[in-house]
Amino acid sequence: MRPAALVLLGLACLYCVADAYPVLWAELPSDERGATAAASDAHPSKQEAEHAAPVADSATKFTVTSKAGAPAAKLCPGVTYTVQVDFPESRLAFLTTSVGTFVPEDPACPNRHVELKPNRGPSLAVDMKVPCAPKGVAAGLHVTSAKGSSGGFHSARATLPVDPACAAAACSGAGAAAAAAPKAVPKSAAAAVAPAEPAEAPAAAAAAAKPAAAKAPAAAGAKAVKAAAVPGCTPSELGYSCVATTRRGTRVHYSLGGAPPDNACTRGAAGGAAAAKAGQQLMHFAYEGMEPGYAALGFTARPGKMYPSDAVIGWVAPDGTAKVSGYHLTSYEVAPTDAAPGWASNLGVVSEAGATTVCFSRALSEAAAKAVPKLNEDGAPMIWASSPDHALVEHSRWGSYVADLRPLLAAASGDAAALAALAGARPTLVVPDDDAAQAAASRARVAHGVLMLAAFGLLMPLGALLARHKWLYGDHAAEKIHPGWFHLHIRIQVLAILAAVAGTILVFAFFGDDRKGVNKLYTPHMALGLAAVVAAVLQAGIGHKRPGITHESRDNWRALHYSWGFATMLSGIANCGIGIALVHGIQGDKLEYWVAPTATVLGLLGLAALVLENKRQQVIRNRVYNPSSHAFTPKPSYASGLADAGAPASRSAATSRHQLLPDAQKSNGHHSNGAAARYEANGAAV
Repeated sequence: MRPAALVLLGLACLYCVADAYPVLWAELPSDERGATAAASDAHPSKQEAEHAAPVADSATKFTVTSKAGAPAAKLCPGVTYTVQVDFPESRLAFLTTSVGTFVPEDPACPNRHVELKPNRGPSLAVDMKVPCAPKGVAAGLHVTSAKGSSGGFHSARATLPVDPACAAAACSGAGAAAAAAPKAVPKSAAAAVAPAEPAEAPAAAAAAAKPAAAKAPAAAGAKAVKAAAVPGCTPSELGYSCVATTRRGTRVHYSLGGAPPDNACTRGAAGGAAAAKAGQQLMHFAYEGMEPGYAALGFTARPGKMYPSDAVIGWVAPDGTAKVSGYHLTSYEVAPTDAAPGWASNLGVVSEAGATTVCFSRALSEAAAKAVPKLNEDGAPMIWASSPDHALVEHSRWGSYVADLRPLLAAASGDAAALAALAGARPTLVVPDDDAAQAAASRARVAHGVLMLAAFGLLMPLGALLARHKWLYGDHAAEKIHPGWFHLHIRIQVLAILAAVAGTILVFAFFGDDRKGVNKLYTPHMALGLAAVVAAVLQAGIGHKRPGITHESRDNWRALHYSWGFATMLSGIANCGIGIALVHGIQGDKLEYWVAPTATVLGLLGLAALVLENKRQQVIRNRVYNPSSHAFTPKPSYASGLADAGAPASRSAATSRHQLLPDAQKSNGHHSNGAAARYEANGAAV
């Protein structure tokens, strides 16, 4: 079976079993993995095996028809429909529905259909039965597809309203009972997302023509709140006047005035301090992400930039708890201390089918919004982001756009002439500079880490090994150590210091030093990192003050230089470990991306150190090398060569043996066994 089929088959077999879903959620903590994977309609949200992370697929189209072949603009309880998905090429597919079951049913998960026949052609057709008492007022269709063994995942969605009034006769009484019974707000409410080009998707087009607003959990007879349609805006099935589909397939809904539109997100929303000022109305917003983690929507003071901005960020925790708040962003990193909830009200968040929706309201003019206290009517620069993580980590999808609010304001004021003139206006999707800025920030963290690891984890250990094993530069002819090791040692350590200083400057230039609330590891990482860099610079100064080999302070200098350098190197390596944990917490990088190469380099250096140290002790014991005087005796074969050439080999050998002895023994001329034993002990300790 082809790898793509194996991946999707594995998803099909494991979607309903939380503890048997290890591949898709391997990167999530165990508590989140168990809670999230339990959903039978969860879809891949990141790279799996050789398949790239899902991307919005505007080329895939949905068509829903009755059994008689008539296009369905809505779904009726108790009726069976045919769902056809048309792909641009033959693909393996995983299809789910938020309402109803597929026929024939999958005993484990009746609301899914897995297509593993790559040669069936570019279309997939399957029957779907809507129950008499459907959950929700709209059916969300979601398909994830892949071509071949290494093609990326493609994600497409569509929604259709469910109308209890047209229930089949077999559901007699069910529709009325369901309508009369108050509905509890679900922990994970529907967040249906239309395809990237809804006008070209039949099902989505039908939904847009007749948007469905969620029924409020109120007494029978209460009317659901839905914003009025506004010329120049694509109507929203969540009840807002306008909806904009971003270039990455996520959607932003908004409307002006009245109560927040009634939908799954706003029904669970809590009020807040923000309120409409005299003479103006509240604007209501909702952002639909494409991932199961957090969703965020905000207003930026710099179009296309992440900060400074006011944003609402929310997610549904694995235990079903909604976590949502307003924030004031001042950098590319968001910390809990950035929370600033006063400027937004009616905050809510829901999640279902692997997608999170966040909603809120704010006034057109709001002094508590530090970054954007007043929305620009001609174009309100906004930013959006989403992530598969349930925490304040770096997002995986993001972007920005400028929304033209004039059609909404003209409609609210009743200015028919202005409204007619603006009928062709559309929310403008812009290619945001924030894409490049966010990527630059991520590259800056990576470059900082690489520079620091190169400095403390590679270059400094290499320089230390070179100084320790200078005997490798032994010159048998000159009977001493060649000074080449010393010059190379200096160059390597200077390069290490330059890398450490460059890494420090880089990270402070990008992020500053006032981000202590980002992560609990930030302060110790910054403090230890600065200490290690300063210590490395001081170590260079200590090395520069090296006394001569016969100077009386040479031993003290050697002890200081060795111990200070060793402590500096270990501190830097330890701080690199803290940095790896920090970037994992902030950016969500996989630990193995950093740990594997770091451990490999340090492991190889450690192995080299053990091998070289063993060899060093051998040459010392064999009296080939004297670490105190740096004398290097000729090998026996070399001494014989000198004799053959007429050189006084015996004298040369005697001279070499004399040079191998400590200075004290040279002065008194003793070559006793006790002296030799003292020499060996001294040589082993240096």
